Amino acid sequence: MRKSENGVQIFCPLRKKWFVNTPEEWVRQHAAQFIHKSFGYPLNNLVAEYPVSINQSNQRADILVYKNAQPFILCECKEPRVEIDQKTLDQAMRYAQVLKTKYIYLTNGIQHLFVQIDFNQQKVEFIDELPHY
Repeated sequence: MRKSENGVQIFCPLRKKWFVNTPEEWVRQHAAQFIHKSFGYPLNNLVAEYPVSINQSNQRADILVYKNAQPFILCECKEPRVEIDQKTLDQAMRYAQVLKTKYIYLTNGIQHLFVQIDFNQQKVEFIDELPHY
């Protein structure tokens, strides 16, 4: 972290640049490190602010994790004061369906929820942790 004329900034190793340290950006950076350090995914396999087009509307997934060159985990981050609820899960499910990920990680930096999805079977299951790399 560093101070600048725009306030405190946090470095994003995924985008290789500095960003204003908003509550959601702080959560995004910690989530990326958590995925990397706890589950072994190389930082090169993580993409921040990945574009997602839904019904001709341009959205952005907070973090998309690749495994074997395929989208594998969608991470949706909220700032700490925002509760992870059904609305958050629904948003992530829409992104995951477009991107065809098998897992979702929802976090506000305090709550951490992991979901395994099988779109063919139309099955959603909460799991204890993400699969390791």
